[in-house]
Amino acid sequence: NIPSWLKLVRNGNLVSGYSSPDGTNWTLSGSATISLSTTAYVGYAVTSSSATKIRRSSRSSSGVAPSCVARCSAS
Repeated sequence: NIPSWLKLVRNGNLVSGYSSPDGTNWTLSGSATISLSTTAYVGYAVTSSSATKIRRSSRSSSGVAPSCVARCSAS
């Protein structure tokens, strides 16, 4: 459902992905153990799946936090 929230949390080499309808109540979507250096860069790919609609995404946490949160909305 849109709008929705996405969150990635890193704990060492374990990266977990979460989703939320409200940015408060989170559901684990999946986890993976990935060999990462101390600094890792994260990006989100966003699509509207429509040539006539725009999908927006905004990041709401700093790059130094152990988690990254983005809110996706339709326009």
